Amino acid sequence: MQKVHLNIQPQQPQPARSEAAFPAVADIPHLTGLRAVAALMVLLLHFDQIHGNVIARTVPPVAYGHLGVDIFFVLSGFIMSYVYAPTAARMPVRSYLIFLWRRLARIYPVHLAMLAALLAMVVARRLLDTNFWLVADLPRHLLLLHAWTDSLTWNLPAWSISAEWLAYVLFPVFVALMLRPASVLPAVATAAVLLLAFQVFVLAHNGTAAAFLGWPAALRVLSEFAMGVLGFRLVHSRKPSQVFDAVAVGALVVCFAVPVELVRVVAIGVAVTAIAASEGAVRKFLSTKPMVVLGTISYSIYMVHFLVLKLVQNINFQLGLEQPAPAVSPFLTLAWASVAVAAGAATYFAVERPARNWCRARETQLFRRRA
Repeated sequence: MQKVHLNIQPQQPQPARSEAAFPAVADIPHLTGLRAVAALMVLLLHFDQIHGNVIARTVPPVAYGHLGVDIFFVLSGFIMSYVYAPTAARMPVRSYLIFLWRRLARIYPVHLAMLAALLAMVVARRLLDTNFWLVADLPRHLLLLHAWTDSLTWNLPAWSISAEWLAYVLFPVFVALMLRPASVLPAVATAAVLLLAFQVFVLAHNGTAAAFLGWPAALRVLSEFAMGVLGFRLVHSRKPSQVFDAVAVGALVVCFAVPVELVRVVAIGVAVTAIAASEGAVRKFLSTKPMVVLGTISYSIYMVHFLVLKLVQNINFQLGLEQPAPAVSPFLTLAWASVAVAAGAATYFAVERPARNWCRARETQLFRRRA
């Protein structure tokens, strides 16, 4: 999670809220640590799949690693609310454009870098226009429209940033319906309606894992983003408590133990909200330096891991490890996952952070106020 500023425009000094769960600070370290958990869930799921699903048979968070994306979506709604709640009462066009620019600076450079890396790899191996390396799909990826097609191509996990971009574009709607009203009831109603639509049109038919294209992807990200916004409304002024640690743990147990898709989605919303307001062991663990460091580079890890996975599949083929023995498989999964983490760290320092800083440095010029 990048360092963020609470206000787009200068605000009047706010009263101190020393006992509130979210004082006016740049980061929420334990939610940055939660991003690490979400990224590692997806990472381990995909690397375990190419090594026989051995870990997934005994470790539920790996078996349901696709839910890491849902954690990201809920977290996104929560964090956007936390950052922009002070200016939620007014979001003129200029502020909205700055908001979109900052989100684009966050997600687009790494997305573009991964497309370029994959294109170079595919051209080098003469695989262009085979499988999911389709040249005709590149323009949609460049415009962040690739989640609204009928098939996944190129950097497959990147469908989620296309879906999340929709939530960013519609953020003023969330502000109007969920953040601006004095009562929390409109926020509850909005989240409930979106979850009901997600259940009726998606979960009842195909489940969460299949909701990555078209309307299913849209309902997935919008309903979960709304849960994050609602979670912020419910706990942002509450004092942190160890009770929320127990709620978070209980929600995660329900998420991985109850085989009902809607229950899992709601449980993720509850868990993220409770973790945000936690005070005890959960908060402390997620705030440790290793977790915060992993959380900081989690986006780069998530975006680079598919490229690493394709290289690993080729290496495994060359070494005759396409179907490793069950005793060897977990070690291969963990070893290659570690390589992906290292590649994510390199991507963060070489691409993500400098590109984001470059974009932010040009923000004043792009959105200068007229005299």
